Amino acid sequence: MEQISIPGLRRVAAISFEALPQDIRRMRISGMTAHVAAVPLMMDIFGDSLIEWSIDAEQKRSCSLSFSSLRTLPNGFNAFIAEDRMGHRWLIGAAEPPFPKVTANASSGKDSSDKRAIDYKIEWEGTPIVCNFLFPNEPAMQLI
Repeated sequence: MEQISIPGLRRVAAISFEALPQDIRRMRISGMTAHVAAVPLMMDIFGDSLIEWSIDAEQKRSCSLSFSSLRTLPNGFNAFIAEDRMGHRWLIGAAEPPFPKVTANASSGKDSSDKRAIDYKIEWEGTPIVCNFLFPNEPAMQLI
């Protein structure tokens, strides 16, 4: 069994399925990098955040993304792009089923100094897909 875990994400954005390329799973299998052009909903994450995935002995793939945010996720934003500390961007979700399962738990904080938060856990049958994505207020790369 192969298992990978990346803690301490820098950014997480939620996007709609309509913005994703078709057959994105096949792109991952063939080693292609997905290019995603979407208007994201930036999730203001804080605290512990983690993306992890595994491939078991029967080649079943699964991944999860967990983070805390003050932002409520509106309907229709059920695919996610997470950026790790090295700047790699990972897409969780596809335009075709199975879609990610989003679980949100509201919390008032562990003690009086903590913020109220919504703890999100996203589970998906697949592994994250490496993607190119331009976050808002991020300068576009210039061609030389």
